[in-house]
This record gives sequence, C-alpha cells and structure tokens, in this order.
Amino acid sequence: MLPKRMVLVTGVLIGTAGLLTALVVGFFSSQGSGSHQLWHERGVARIDQSANGQITFFGSVVDQDGRPIKSAYVRAVIHSINPDWLNAEGGSSQRSKRDEVIVYTNEQGTFKIPAFGNMLQVVEVQHVGHRWLYDLNMGHTKSHPLGDGRGFGFWAHGKAGPYLPIPESPAVFVVVHHASKEVKVAPSPGGAKLPVQTFSGPNDPVPLAPVWPREPSLPDIVRATNNLQAR
Repeated sequence: MLPKRMVLVTGVLIGTAGLLTALVVGFFSSQGSGSHQLWHERGVARIDQSANGQITFFGSVVDQDGRPIKSAYVRAVIHSINPDWLNAEGGSSQRSKRDEVIVYTNEQGTFKIPAFGNMLQVVEVQHVGHRWLYDLNMGHTKSHPLGDGRGFGFWAHGKAGPYLPIPESPAVFVVVHHASKEVKVAPSPGGAKLPVQTFSGPNDPVPLAPVWPREPSLPDIVRATNNLQAR
C-alpha cells in the first residue's frame, strides 16, 4: 500500500494531466472549428465566382389594349454576389449586392437592361395616367416558375433552371389607363426557362407564355376575354 502522501501527490498529478489534456483538446477543437468555417467560406466564395454573369434583359411596356407605351419609367434592381466578400470588412454580410437601374422605353415601347449579376427584379413601372398591373402572388409553382413574373433569375438553383432572355420575345409589362376597366392583354415574362441540366431528358428552352395575375394589383379591372390565361 502506498503512503498517503504518495497517493495524494499521484492524485494531483493525474488530475493535472487530465486538465492539461482537456485544455489541449479544447484548443485544437476550437482551432478545428474555425478552420472548418474558413474552409467552408472559401469554398462558398469559389462557387460565388461563377454565380454572376453578364446579362441583358429585354422588356416592353404596353397599355390595356396591347399598344406600346413610349417613355414609360422602369425601375429595376440587379442582384449580384460580391466575389471579394471573403476579404471585405464584414465578411459574409457583404456577400450580396444590390444595384438600382432606371430606364425609359423607346418609341416602340421596349427597353433593355445590360447588367452584371445573377438576378434582375422589376420593382416599378410607371406612365402618366396609367397604373401598373402585376401579380401580388409571389409563389413559385411548376406551372408558374417565375412566381409573380417580376423576378428573373439567371442562375440555376435547386430544381429551377435559369431564365433565358430573348430579344424577339421581351417580357411584357402592362399599364392600365385610369379610365379603363377592361384589359385585353396579359403580362408576360417573355423569354424562356432553361431546365436544370441532367444526363437524361430534353434540355431545350421552354418558352414562357403570357399569364393573367392570380392576385391582380388592380382589383377593379377585369379581363376582356377568357383567352387570357389565369395563373
């Protein structure tokens, strides 16, 4: 049997060793967690490098009868990812960028917006004596991949493919004269939707058709014909 003094000393040594071990493990654990976070953020930053692209959005503004509206005011927001956010002050809080663009339609009622980013959102369309007709329902469904028809994503995410702008098929935004209650045309996202690339099945662009808003922003107006497809 060991002397009591030796038992006491041995117990202290074992306890100290355990404490040192715990401290060392804790140190490396915290270091590993930080390294993993940095590794993850660097991986995300590398993906971000290809998230943005040069885009050109094509649109037109027409009245309730489908006639082009010149000098209409269009305000859009370009969403992009700052590829240098990892090195920016604030880190990931600086990952997203928003740039506002304002354009006016030409004599033919059309406009185009060249930009660098991954999504364009039309947030305002105005013309003197007119009100903008759009969809208040933002829900995305299989038959309504663009939701309210005001946001256009130029990158593939989840099961949704990117939007493909087509100059000959611009997005159509409808403004209704204050004195009118009937609308003969429906808003249209224009362009086409590219399916997510797969190893099987067709990958051809799917043209996007005009659709009547599920929840019209102008509840007092009516469709002039049943040919206008309801969303």
